[in-house]
Amino acid sequence: KDFIMELFNPFGNFQFTIEDLDKITDEQKNEKILPVKCQCCGEIFYISKATYEDLRDNFNRNRVSLRTCSPKCANTEFTYTCSNCGKVCKRKWKLFRKTDTDELFCSPKCGREYFKKNDLSRKGFVAPVEKNPNGNYLFTKEEYLNCLRPSKVNEKTLKMRCLVCGEPFFVSANMINEQYQCVGRENRYIYCSLQCAGVAKRKGVTVKCDWGGKEFTKTPTTMTEKNFCCAECRKEYFRRNPQRIIRSRMELITEEFLKTAYPMLHLKCNDHHILDGSEMDIFIEELKMDVEIHGKQHYSNNTSFGHNLDKTRERDENKYKLLKEHNL
Repeated sequence: KDFIMELFNPFGNFQFTIEDLDKITDEQKNEKILPVKCQCCGEIFYISKATYEDLRDNFNRNRVSLRTCSPKCANTEFTYTCSNCGKVCKRKWKLFRKTDTDELFCSPKCGREYFKKNDLSRKGFVAPVEKNPNGNYLFTKEEYLNCLRPSKVNEKTLKMRCLVCGEPFFVSANMINEQYQCVGRENRYIYCSLQCAGVAKRKGVTVKCDWGGKEFTKTPTTMTEKNFCCAECRKEYFRRNPQRIIRSRMELITEEFLKTAYPMLHLKCNDHHILDGSEMDIFIEELKMDVEIHGKQHYSNNTSFGHNLDKTRERDENKYKLLKEHNL
């Protein structure tokens, strides 16, 4: 519940619930009926559902309009104490930004001193480097953790292997963190030069099929944990290794969200038994509900999946019929 509210109510001043938001019809979408408390004067003002959706899609740009009720309040100064030197400072509400560590400083210099003194990384993020998704890390987890210190986080001391030319090169801990801090970027590659990055983007990277061992070329955006040269190899691999199922990033994100938001629910992921061999992405036992996460191959032709759009839609329709037959 706390996880949902953090996403839904980032400033903690919304006086409405998710249920109130769902009750608003399309005709009422532009009506200002959702109460919000001004963080400056404490007065209640109202916003529309369209304004809220604008916040959801453009969070950084619209944060001021949902903190304060008017331009006057937005330009009003508030008093705070610097977390490093203890100096009492003033800042306008429209310039207020809540940092990742909930600390406020009077200057960038104080911020750097505070994190250095407390031996903290400003973003406080530790990447799961033990996964080594691209297989080109030539450093250990201990070496990576030692480089997270503020004095070393930007030093290029971590050794990697370029996936295009094969030559070793060095990166910083911050560069590694950039691979993991945005959802869906775990397989983002770091190359030794712009020339190698351009070659990889145009021609792709040579990889081995995880079933037959055949070498083939894939572009960085289509790389996954397991790579197959054709649909037949993929099917044969999962037929022989049913316990090792490759799941999309969106499936993993959805499963984590459901487990965090609703811990009382029992989830079955990638189940093949309930629908007599047809896979269910996430099955919720208590609700008798199947959650299907559809990628772009369900809406447009994508030859990398080994079938065309018509066959994909036909398979989706058959699965829908099976769900109805099983009262799901």
